[in-house]
Formats: sequence, C-alpha cells, structure tokens
Amino acid sequence: MASLYTQIPSVSTNFSLYTSFSTIMMLFRTILNEIVPKQIRNYITVKFVGLFSSYFQTSFTFVIEQKWEFCSNQTYRAAKVYLATRLTGLDTKELLVGSNDLKNPEFELKLGVPVNTKIIDEFEGIHLEWILHSVETKTYPYEKQYFHLTYKKEFCEKIMTDYFKYLAQSTEKITSK
Repeated sequence: MASLYTQIPSVSTNFSLYTSFSTIMMLFRTILNEIVPKQIRNYITVKFVGLFSSYFQTSFTFVIEQKWEFCSNQTYRAAKVYLATRLTGLDTKELLVGSNDLKNPEFELKLGVPVNTKIIDEFEGIHLEWILHSVETKTYPYEKQYFHLTYKKEFCEKIMTDYFKYLAQSTEKITSK
C-alpha cells in the first residue's frame, strides 16, 4: 500500500516539469511572434481574454450615452442632475462649477459632474461607481458624453428594476425644487 510520502513527487521532478513547460511556452511564443501577423495575434488575444475574463470578472458596467435614438437620453439627464447633488463629499482636486445668470448679483453657482472623475454612490448597501466620459468626434456636437455605472454583477437585476426608478424619482424631486 502506497503512503502519502511516496505519492508526492520530488522537488527535482517538479523543477524538471517546470523547466520543460517553460521551454515549450517560450518556443510557442517565439513561433507565434515570428510567424503569425500582429493583427491575427491581437485577434487571438482578445478572444482568449474574452473567453476567460467573463468567468473571473465580478463587476458589470452600464453605459448611459447622452443621445438615445437621435434624441436626448433622459436617463443620462437624470444621472447628470442626480450626481450633481452627490458632489459635495467628493474626494477630488477639481469640481465643475457654472451659472446661467451672471448679470444677477445674487446668482447661484451650480455644481456639475467633472469629466473622468469617479463619483461613489450607495443604494441599499450596493456600492456604485459613476464616471462621466467625454470623447471628441468629428461630427456634431463635436463630443460624445456618456456615463459608466459600475457595480457588482450580482446586483444587476436590483439596479435595473429599483435603482433606475430611484434615479428618476430623485431627479424629479431635485428639478421640482
């Protein structure tokens, strides 16, 4: 009867397997880099990473664009209004400030969402991260803005059903004031 001690491979056997595997992988990488064109290597890499990353990725991101079906996206507008109220405790070195009426001596400054700044929100114990992105385009309106809303993948249903409803209701309350 074999004991546990006799079933464990020796250190030299493990080292030998490691060196053989490393040599094969280096040879494979060299052949891949020398023979296969860069575009095909990039395609293979994207497919390979995509195949395995979905198993290990724990977060999910909604993309909320400024335009939706050639019209203004009301979810984008709601996010912009709502997130402006969440900026007071923002840990950043910059803040977007603006006003509609500079002629009035008692004009009220309004806070806006800075581009590429992470805004943290919490909804029923769910940690949410908002980021406003802006990309220049060659067509009108010269830039495309969109929000990324990222959270743990397991809360997808809750975000879709409850959080977006909460976002719309909060925006309605904010704009009515």
